[in-house]
Amino acid sequence: MSRNKKEDDLLKAIQGTRPSSAASKNSGKTTSPKQISSSSTKGRRSRTSSFSFNEEDYRLLRELSAWLAGQGKRVNDTAILRALLRMAETGDELLNAYEMAEEEIREARRRDVAN
Repeated sequence: MSRNKKEDDLLKAIQGTRPSSAASKNSGKTTSPKQISSSSTKGRRSRTSSFSFNEEDYRLLRELSAWLAGQGKRVNDTAILRALLRMAETGDELLNAYEMAEEEIREARRRDVAN
């Protein structure tokens, strides 16, 4: 079980579903095995992941890295991504950003297929 509502909402956003109210959480839906395994992995040091970033994403990471370095922090891309995930909040801004990213991924796949 996830630790709090914010994490539940983020997990649902990642899975492509909208965050639900407390009343609809008890609508009789069962928890998928993926949700169970995700929430029971607390304490794991790492897990296999695959991320694909475009040049703009890398530029943003470099910009954030430079700013953090200016604050006297030793920079680590994984820590930056974790910090951003922890800052994230559900809402229209996240949904719009997700839809833009989704469209960029579709366009990149179309380009790959065409080549």
